[in-house]
Amino acid sequence: MLLVSQKSALASWPEIHPSDLKGYTELLHGDVSDAYLPEHAETSDGEQQGKRIYLYERGSQFDFLSNVPTTYMWVSPLPETVLKQHELVQIPCPDNRHRYNDVLIYHEDHPFTGYGEKFYNILLQTKDEIEKSLIRSNN
Repeated sequence: MLLVSQKSALASWPEIHPSDLKGYTELLHGDVSDAYLPEHAETSDGEQQGKRIYLYERGSQFDFLSNVPTTYMWVSPLPETVLKQHELVQIPCPDNRHRYNDVLIYHEDHPFTGYGEKFYNILLQTKDEIEKSLIRSNN
């Protein structure tokens, strides 16, 4: 999904295509291995990449997005409560090449107890909230 501020000119669009993002600045996590690529490198399909800002403090990414309407991020779908709290909008991008998934890896025989069980139940609840939110936004 594409994540933008509610104040962004893109916020009301039903879907986004990569070509719609010209003139916007992509926010990326700065602690990823490709953070040192040239700023305007060509993509594999020959298109020029736009401006990018690398954030090393992950906690500030939503603040940056909500306060700078010309920025965006590629993200896994987020729960409605997070979107409302930070005044953000997620928009589908059917021809997006980026795929982000959040994954919890554990051994199938591992018994969840205490905090582990609480964490797992919160993940399941959040997953359900996201799925319901996506269904509502597609109708």
